[in-house]
Amino acid sequence: MLNIPNPGYEIEIRGLLSAADRIRVEELLESEGAETSGEQDRESYVFELQEGSLDLRVRKVGKSPELVLKCGRERLAIIRWKHTLRLHDDLALGEVLDFVSYYGYTKGRIISRRYKTYAYRGYKIVLATVPQAPQFNYFEIEASTTDYAQACRFAESIDGIARELGVTPFSSSDEYRAYLKAMDKANVDPEYRHDLARKAAV
Repeated sequence: MLNIPNPGYEIEIRGLLSAADRIRVEELLESEGAETSGEQDRESYVFELQEGSLDLRVRKVGKSPELVLKCGRERLAIIRWKHTLRLHDDLALGEVLDFVSYYGYTKGRIISRRYKTYAYRGYKIVLATVPQAPQFNYFEIEASTTDYAQACRFAESIDGIARELGVTPFSSSDEYRAYLKAMDKANVDPEYRHDLARKAAV
């Protein structure tokens, strides 16, 4: 599987993925010998630090919880800076949520997805299932690098990978915003509120 640099730049596009298109894309990738890490369930708690451009994520990947900081708009191959801080395996996700709440991060979104990931031509292809809401299933095509000039080259060429796969990414910020609004209306990603009672310092 692709080695993701840390910290680094992440280049990403996404779009809706029908059940028929998913089958076709999986068959194409497997016929091309694309490596896959299989399917994984992931639950992330996302806190927006600066509207539309900076967020903090608390999640668990495998045995380890981690903090992920992303900066940059999430649409149309926009280059985002990303840093992941992996924490000790013995920490429970709830303990990490308690910790960040002390810094004021008490309101966010709970995002649950099932991902199947492939490595294809230097890109990461993610086929995402949205539990109980298949009409919102989507694909992501991602690339990552520590070099900004290389990130710009990835951003220029990433649409070509979508064409190879026969999928259509969101074409505008308005289209992507409408998708997010529809998910909000369907309560796909419920609000999270940390409610741990604070004890006065002794």
